[in-house]
Amino acid sequence: MNLVELRAAAEQCTLCKLSQNSTIFDRGNQKAAIMVCGSASVGIDNNMELFTKRENKLLAAILKASNLTDEQIYITNLIKCMTMSEKDITPSCINDCFSFLMAQIALIGPKLVIVLGKLPLATLLGEDVHTVEVINGVLVRYAKHINILPTYHPNYIAKTGGILSAKFKESVNHFTKARNMCYF
Repeated sequence: MNLVELRAAAEQCTLCKLSQNSTIFDRGNQKAAIMVCGSASVGIDNNMELFTKRENKLLAAILKASNLTDEQIYITNLIKCMTMSEKDITPSCINDCFSFLMAQIALIGPKLVIVLGKLPLATLLGEDVHTVEVINGVLVRYAKHINILPTYHPNYIAKTGGILSAKFKESVNHFTKARNMCYF
């Protein structure tokens, strides 16, 4: 199976209640060494994007400050269908979408997955993560050749002061660490 076929399978999925919504699968370089994984496309202002306009602006600012380009990353979300609220995301939705994420990781073969926020982090690690801050910026071995680097979700950064916040600076440091590990 390739990414085109995987995207088509996600678009045809009817396993959870979110499947009635639009599928928002990915963007970026499918051969990138760095994969970025968020939680879900949430809200009415996301323009069929992986993140809201505000989150996209923050992510773009993080990438720019980290000297990373769109060509150097592949971006996806754990949940493949758009939702109006994170409250709509049930454990069954997570379980149903997890196989798509695992297939994406296998097909892309990144050296590193930057995980944005606690939902995808807890799902990938298979354990309860109460806060990202506990392992924020700490490399976690995920698979034989893949590391996970947890950092803050752009939505959380926006809520804590945006580009002027310490969380923004920490995320820039984490993305820079990822760039240095994968491209130098």
